Amino acid sequence: MAPFGTGTSREVPLDADGIEVGGSVFLQAMDQGPRFEAAGEVRLLGAKIGGQLSCLGGSFQNPDGNALSADGIEVGGGVFLQARDQGPRFEAAGAVRLDGAKIGGSLSCIGGSFQNPTGDALSADGIEVGGGVFLQARDQGPRFEAAGAVRLLGAKIGGQLSCLGGSFHNPTGDALSADGIEVGGSVHLRALDQGPRFEAAGAVRLLGAKIGGQFSCIGGSFHNKSGSALAADGMEVKDGVLVRPNSGIAPSFAGNVSLVAVKIDGHFQWREVEGEHGVDLCHASAVTLDLDQVVHPEMWQLNGFRYHGLAEPENADGAEMLKLLRECDGQKYFPQPYRQLFRVLRDAGHAEEATNVAVAMREQAFVHERVELSRDKPRLWWARSWLSEFWQWVSWLIGYGYRPWRAVGIALTLWLIGTVAYSVVALGPFESLMAPAEGDLLAAAQAQPEHDWRSGGPPFVSWLYSLDRFMPVVDLGQASFFRPKGSTGFTILGADVGWWLSALDWVLIASGWILSLLFAGSVSGLMRKIDSDT
Repeated sequence: MAPFGTGTSREVPLDADGIEVGGSVFLQAMDQGPRFEAAGEVRLLGAKIGGQLSCLGGSFQNPDGNALSADGIEVGGGVFLQARDQGPRFEAAGAVRLDGAKIGGSLSCIGGSFQNPTGDALSADGIEVGGGVFLQARDQGPRFEAAGAVRLLGAKIGGQLSCLGGSFHNPTGDALSADGIEVGGSVHLRALDQGPRFEAAGAVRLLGAKIGGQFSCIGGSFHNKSGSALAADGMEVKDGVLVRPNSGIAPSFAGNVSLVAVKIDGHFQWREVEGEHGVDLCHASAVTLDLDQVVHPEMWQLNGFRYHGLAEPENADGAEMLKLLRECDGQKYFPQPYRQLFRVLRDAGHAEEATNVAVAMREQAFVHERVELSRDKPRLWWARSWLSEFWQWVSWLIGYGYRPWRAVGIALTLWLIGTVAYSVVALGPFESLMAPAEGDLLAAAQAQPEHDWRSGGPPFVSWLYSLDRFMPVVDLGQASFFRPKGSTGFTILGADVGWWLSALDWVLIASGWILSLLFAGSVSGLMRKIDSDT
């Protein structure tokens, strides 16, 4: 063991590049004694240390350059750049460099202070750590603080990456850069239980990261209004992604969250998150989804996002997700998110809720078609727009193919209207309101108006006549024998009663054909394309 530099103060840089030590190296504070203090750069480039490198409570001051340079160092045990129990914290003014380091144990910076506001506070690109990396607060003690960038690009960590309660401050750049990182355990960018929250001023980047456990942002604060607060495109997480409050402290994002093509082999939870932000989950995937109280849904992107189920019990009906889909379409309509939710709800046995999603998808499709037509204005766009409006209206009558029994209700309503109207006819001066339908009987009635042309014919039955007019193809013997006169001498609202009755006839005939065709198409499934598209 080599207690190198313990409790000493140096006025000049310490140069130990390439040093080989079979035991440990201590550049730390003594128990109830002086601390290690260095004014100038401490160099351990390419050093080989069989034991640990301990800088507990040490002070490394070189604000205009590197405070500690240990690129390529190999340490058999752990590296401790942290606060000492019941003693001073580790402090570095200037960059701490561990690029390409190989550490057999853990890298612990618990409670440490890394100050280099104009550059890298801690640079550990390509580092290999057998244990965990701890950039976090101490229980009931100081928190990890970095002013300047913290870099872990391409790092390989056997254990966890814990930033519990840590403070990462680099508002003009990246607060934490960990693109391509591989972590065997979990990544915690979250609040410490009963302690401070994780705070990042500047971008947090984990592009292409591979995480063997959870990715937890419980109670964390991410602020980068000039860009992405959290960028983790292509990240792979073996467990869940958790973004939810901790001990009443809600997570907060100021700046967008980019999770494009993220693969989550577990739970994706996003609950009670505050701040001005959008979330991009395009082409991401998760096993289960738990969304609640989404703010600014219009800023979300969900095209290509796939999941297998919804969290129980309060979100099992998909109401929150459907609300998000309705509001996040923006300027571009994508059917896939609706189809995804439809399939999940249908497979879970929520048939009515799945139908609601299918109907909402059709409604949004018509809305965006209308917007596109008005924007592009192709030739005869007004005609296409009118046809689109008409088709949307008739499709709505049967719930876009998913509520065919709505057509039955409309049909019964129209039949009752006709029955009431024709009942009034039957009670009034019948001869002046109705005429024979056609043929010789019509000619005889016109030649001899006083003749009782109804003798020998069927009796007039108002409800049967209304049904005969409404039902296509079927002949009940009423419509073929009776018809309203074009002119009766009676007027309502300035129009002849015969005109009103004739108009009602045509409404019933047209409605009967339209509703019958829509009902048939709905029951047969011809209108429900979403079933086959999922």
